[in-house]
Formats: sequence, structure tokens, C-alpha cells
Amino acid sequence: MTSGGLGSDMNILLSGAMMALCWIVSLFFLRFYIKSRDRLFACFSWSFFMLGVERLVISVYEISNEKVGAVICIRLISFILILLAIIDKNRRSS
Repeated sequence: MTSGGLGSDMNILLSGAMMALCWIVSLFFLRFYIKSRDRLFACFSWSFFMLGVERLVISVYEISNEKVGAVICIRLISFILILLAIIDKNRRSS
């Protein structure tokens, strides 16, 4: 936990903004998934949703060091999901 102050408030504000933007991007990919039924877009949508959740965790718990285990695990799962989606798309294309 941080002790407060302007820097802490700015970090929370920026984390909240990034959370909202991740969820907007998630909805953007969800719209493409609904139109095309391509799993790649569904995986990207889930991934960005999880990145938004990660930002929510950072804001709620006022984590100043992003190397905390829960944050790293959420981020890692999100990036692995993107990687698996790309591999799946390439295998289906060939």
C-alpha cells in the first residue's frame, strides 16, 4: 500500500484509464468475433479483458510495484492466450 499523495492519486488515475481502455479494446475485438466467429478475435477480447482486470487489481490494492505475483500471473496468462491464439490461427490457415 502506498501512503497517498499526488503521485499515488496519479497512479490510480492512470491505472483506471488504462483499465477502461483495455476493456474498450476488449469490446472492439468481441464485436469482430461476433461478426466473423473467428477464435482469434475471441482470444484477443479475453486477453484485453484480463489486462483490464490486472489494472483493476493494481488500482484497488494500490500496488506500486507491478512485479507482484498476482499482477505478473494475470499478465502472463493474457500474453500466453494471445500467443496461443496466433499459433492456432496460423495452424488453421495452413
